[in-house]
Amino acid sequence: MSRNKPPMDKDLRLLFFSGGSALRDFARALPALTGKSVHIITTFDSGGSAGVLRQYFDIPALGDLRSRLGALAEAAGPERQKTLGLWEKRLSSTQSFAALADALRELAQGRAAVYKTVTPEFRQALPELLGAFCERMPAYFDLRGACLGNLALAGAYFQCGGLQKAVDFCAAMLGSRGAVCPVSEGGAHLAASLASGRVIAGQHNFSAKVFSSQSSRLFAEEGSIRDIWLVKSPADTTEISIALAPAAKSLILAAELICYPPGSFYSSLLANLLPAGVGRSVAANPAPKVFVPNPGVDPELLGCTLRDQVEALLRVMLRDAPLAAPDDVLDYVLVDAQNGMYPGGLPADWLAGQGIRLVDCRLVDAGFQAKARAISVQSGNLPGAAEKQRTGTPAPIRDYDCPVSGPRRPWLHIAPELVFEQLAALAREHKK
Repeated sequence: MSRNKPPMDKDLRLLFFSGGSALRDFARALPALTGKSVHIITTFDSGGSAGVLRQYFDIPALGDLRSRLGALAEAAGPERQKTLGLWEKRLSSTQSFAALADALRELAQGRAAVYKTVTPEFRQALPELLGAFCERMPAYFDLRGACLGNLALAGAYFQCGGLQKAVDFCAAMLGSRGAVCPVSEGGAHLAASLASGRVIAGQHNFSAKVFSSQSSRLFAEEGSIRDIWLVKSPADTTEISIALAPAAKSLILAAELICYPPGSFYSSLLANLLPAGVGRSVAANPAPKVFVPNPGVDPELLGCTLRDQVEALLRVMLRDAPLAAPDDVLDYVLVDAQNGMYPGGLPADWLAGQGIRLVDCRLVDAGFQAKARAISVQSGNLPGAAEKQRTGTPAPIRDYDCPVSGPRRPWLHIAPELVFEQLAALAREHKK
């Protein structure tokens, strides 16, 4: 495919359902490729700095929204780099509560020296947002490791009276290019069932976004995730229904291509598809729908084949749109057979029977295989254990099957320009 992109690519409305971390590098590259990308972001996480906010306030999760706003922001020049650095800055995790509260109030009063190095828009707005948060901050609020962007977004939420309004305000403040939209304005949490039958509530209790010994033991002993749904709180596993945000519905209906991208399959991708109205809105849009599965290891999918993933995606979407056909919510599955790794192989015939086309193309960067094979094998029994849960026979253990020992995983190493070109080509082909 030609590396010269047609001018129309700059105006393509490509929509992505995702969380915050796995697609961060891809999102950073998007403003140079199109200024009209759309990002529907999950609001159901319960861990980290955003999880602490949820413990004290009845608000949706803000962390993935904060991350995507920063990824889409203009980063050229020292002022903007300093601005994004302050947006992502975390308070100390070792200082006392009193010292952290004093540091936050200094920032809220606009007196901190760091304001001299950021953009004027950020210098003016951030103190106001942090001040709005400080006004509502309970005594002894746990600020250890708190992300300033999360606190500012919470302040905007309190001031604006709605999550989408808060996101739009912060997008303007940061100069983010593209639309960022929470999938729901309501607060909810995630629950999941494992192969063993065990049910776990609270995304932080089962997600493998940051792979840990706790999650490794969980999946090794009880098998992979089998289903996921929304609940009111981590203390209750009863399924609830919440509505798709009106702004998200409008964006889905107007998209020129809808993409289910790489990321934590259950806690990011499928979680984003759970609100009532997502499946129906996607099915109502005749634009192409494309699934780009993780081309490497996703610990949430240990023991699951590519066909399993597609079946799970279709199950969630068609549950909301029971009158739709599979190819109303999914047209293409994009894979890189040469460089990627897809458990169970590529089910081209089965996909064709569902009206879905398998497209094999270059998606992965040149260094992927080397990075994947450099993974630690300390937890090498995990894939075999997960496969044994499914079939009774352990799968052979390969070095690149194992979870990455650090925060980055092989499935992050897709090449943004290559993926964008393939999606843009499918969008243009559909327009003809």
